[in-house]
Amino acid sequence: MNVIKQSAWIPAATLTFSNPDDQTGRVFIVTGGYSGVGYELSKIPYGKHGTIDIAGRNQEKAEDAINGIRSVGRSSHGQLEFLKLGLANFASIPESAADFLSRETRLDALKNNAGPIGPDACTRAMVGIELTMSTNCLGPFFLTQCLLPLLQGTTALSSPGSIRVRKR
Repeated sequence: MNVIKQSAWIPAATLTFSNPDDQTGRVFIVTGGYSGVGYELSKIPYGKHGTIDIAGRNQEKAEDAINGIRSVGRSSHGQLEFLKLGLANFASIPESAADFLSRETRLDALKNNAGPIGPDACTRAMVGIELTMSTNCLGPFFLTQCLLPLLQGTTALSSPGSIRVRKR
């Protein structure tokens, strides 16, 4: 009975796209931020003054996305950056992480959102693994491992109850 009651009377969400907390000083990486979910997700913290690195292979597409996000969030004091990252090219992932680490001292959230679509999604990546597998699973795992010390270090700076990654 409790499940039926919970399903029928769902309370209003306390956190929505229109009322996120101020994100000043917080840093985010969004892979696949050129379009779709990643693009829309990047708008939220940027609109509340956060710093977002849109990670991907194509700087031109990223610049178009950055300009689009800036035009929507004109009153934001946040920052939008491009982070060169090819998730299917495992050799480039530590280089991209090192580039990020050289200019940022914190990372509040990492959204692994990139994924290939279309007929090329089933081709082989540079390492001989299917592109979909390397971009959706292995590449994001490797990127997360490269950035995990910074993610965990940032939790020490966060208020209690607001962190999702803890150092063991």
